[in-house]
Parts: sequence; structure tokens; C-alpha cells
Amino acid sequence: MIHMLREFANGLKQEGLMVATTSLHLAVEALDQVDLLNPAEFHAAMQACLVQRPSDLQTFEKVFHRFFYLRQPLIYAAENQLFTAQLKEFGEELRREGDPVTHILADYLEGDATGLLDELYIQGVDPEKATPIESLEPHPKAKRRDNKEFERLRNRVKVLIELAEDFSARSLHLSRAKREKLSDHLRSKLLDALELIDKQKQPRGRRDLMPWEKKRTLSTINFNALTHKEVERVKEEVEVLARKLHDSLSRQRKKSRTGHLDLKKTLRLATPFGGIPFHLKWKRPAKKKGKIVALCDISSSVSYAAQFMVLLLYRLQNRFSKIRTFVFIRQTYEITSYFETFPMETALVKAVRDHKIGMGQPSNYGTSFVSFRRQFESALTPDTTLLILGDGQNNFNDPLAEDFAALARRANRTIWLNPEEERFWYSASNSTRHYAPFCTQIHEVATLDQLSEFVKTLVL
Repeated sequence: MIHMLREFANGLKQEGLMVATTSLHLAVEALDQVDLLNPAEFHAAMQACLVQRPSDLQTFEKVFHRFFYLRQPLIYAAENQLFTAQLKEFGEELRREGDPVTHILADYLEGDATGLLDELYIQGVDPEKATPIESLEPHPKAKRRDNKEFERLRNRVKVLIELAEDFSARSLHLSRAKREKLSDHLRSKLLDALELIDKQKQPRGRRDLMPWEKKRTLSTINFNALTHKEVERVKEEVEVLARKLHDSLSRQRKKSRTGHLDLKKTLRLATPFGGIPFHLKWKRPAKKKGKIVALCDISSSVSYAAQFMVLLLYRLQNRFSKIRTFVFIRQTYEITSYFETFPMETALVKAVRDHKIGMGQPSNYGTSFVSFRRQFESALTPDTTLLILGDGQNNFNDPLAEDFAALARRANRTIWLNPEEERFWYSASNSTRHYAPFCTQIHEVATLDQLSEFVKTLVL
């Protein structure tokens, strides 16, 4: 638990909070004074120890929620893409051994502790079908792992600690400081796994899980908290969702093919027959097809959400007469032709490479909207839906809201999809509040469930 607390404190520092050593010592001492199985009590203790100024409270709540409830590895948010790639490479290296236990520990290092927790108990119920109470405790018929199996887990973790140190030392393309940071992170996570194994080894009755130990549900995990394995699973779920929506749309068209009775024309034709309606006239249903202009932020904080949304739109492209896709971080580029030429899996990657879009730079929404208006304003017409996908994180730049308003006025409707939780839209560096008055709709689309609900309304 101390290792986890230390990592949480590092996350607070990365967000700009001053966490003194004495404050961290107080937080460690508080662990002995509070009930760790009471989330409210634990939260209050950490807030009292680590927050020094009222202005830091919002940042603390944001990091606490992401770290303990979403279980997002802070290392992904703090380090650059090269460092993140090293973590993924180490996980893939472990999985190539083919050992199921090693595979589980690789998932754990990437932030998914579900497999490790399941490995500690042979459950007597299916966790997907368990009631909320059953999911928080071992089933009465569950068979506990014996000491030999626990010891095998412990020994494997110890071996991985040595492998992690060797892997870090071999990453010569990283600076020395980054190699040391990578080694410290991997070692810390594996020591936490040892601590968790030792806790489960002790005999006990009911086990209440802390929020960060509860089973992750794919449909409710925030896109920016997905592990690499979960990203692939979400892509598969998006494909399934697209097929379901396509089938539903087909049924709807078939059901409404005849339209509604045109009473006026029917009565006019019935006049020669004494008012008897021998010939019925129907109003044909109006076609709902429209044009979509999708403008997507592809900075690192929302890149996965943009990928999922674009994938879903293009799988439903027969619903729309035209889809044009634009991406931005600072300048805006059209990438529609890439989706017409290349498979979905490679189109976005190739477009980013060809346009030399620097993925590591912070986003600037104001500059992006000005760039779009200067080059592509004619793409917006009275029958166009302007679809914005982005978290609104403008990094204290001028939002240039008037330029966005000019774009919104040219479109039939403007819909903003924000993959950030709504409570974070109003921070000082976020410009969502400046653009919201000019949007027809604005939705939080941070999870697969929320994406599904929105697309149903857009398509059906």
C-alpha cells in the first residue's frame, strides 16, 4: 500500500501540486489510523494530509478519481510516447513466454489487476453474472489456492523483478534518468503485486475490495484509462455495435417503407365514387441522410476516443450521404481520402505520418478552428452536421470562440462529443465552456456505453 501511495503522490506532483515529504509521512501514518476498506474515510484522510491549499483541491480530486477508481496508470499520462512504448514492449516480451501466470502479471503491469485478483481465488461463480455483493467476496464454494500455488506466484514475481531491471538496462535509446525511472516503476508495481499475494495468502473470511481492486467493466472504463489489451477489445465491441445499429436501421426502413396515409389525396380520389376510398395514397417517409463533417482532436489525451468514434462513423457510412474527416492538434488537416484508400486500421496512422503531425505537442483549439475556417469552411453547408470530438483542453491558449461560432452558424447543427468527464470541463486550462453556447448539443462520451447511446440518437 505504501508503494501505491508513493506513486499517487508522484502523480499529484506531476499535476503541479506541492507534496512535501512531511505530508507524505503523515499520509503513511494515517494508513494505520483509518479503515482502508472505507473509501470515504480513506479519501478524507488523504485529502487532509496531501492538500495544502484550497486551490489544489480540484486537481487532487481529479488525480484521486483517476488513480484509485479508474485505476489509470499515472505513468501513461506522465511519460512521453517513447516511454509508454517501452512498457508495452516489456509486456509483449513477457507474453511471448507463453506462461499464463506471466501473461497475467504483464496485464497487471499495464494497469489491469483483474487477472491477478482472479488468480488468487478459483471463483465458484461467474463474475459477470455475480450480484454486487457476490462480486465483493469469495463464493462460499470457492476453492482457495494452496500455499504451493501462492509460492509459485511469489517466485514468478521475483523473477520478473530481475527481468524488469535487465530490460531497463537494455533500453539504451532512453536516457539514463528515464531508464532508472522505468526500472523504478516496474519494480514498484511488482512489489505491490507481492504485497497483494501475501495479503491473500493469509486465511480470512469475507474480503471487501478497495475501489481500485474491483473488476473492470469494459463498457464503463474511460477511454483514456484503457490498457493496451482493452483497446483492442473495445475496437471489437465498436464493430459489434456498428453491426447492431446497421441491422436496427434496416429494420426501421423496412417497417416505414409504406409511409403514412395521405388523407387529403385519398379523399380527393374518392369523390367520383361517392366518398368511398377505393384508392389509398401514402406519404413517403423523408430520407434522413445528411452530411457529416467530423473534426477530431488527436492529441495523446483523446487519441483513442477519436479512433473509436471515426471507426464507428465509417462503419455506418451508408447512413450518411457524405462523411469528411479532419484532424488537428494545432493545425487542421483533412484525412478523408485515407479512409477511402486504406483499411481503417492503418488509415489514421498513415495520415498522421504523411502530414508530419507532431503527436507530442499540446493541443490548441483556437488555432485549429482558425486553420479549419481558412482552408475548409466551404465544407459546412445548411444540411451538414458538424461533429467535434475533443476534451477542450486548450492549455491556457486563446479559445478564439468567435471563429468557432462562425463555423457553427454555417452548419445545420453542431454536436460536441467530449471524452473528458463533465466535472473537468470547467478547469482554467479547458475551453469547453467558451464553445458550449454555440453547440446544438454537447455530450460526455468517455466510455463505450456513452458512445453507444449517442450514436443511437445520431443514426436512428
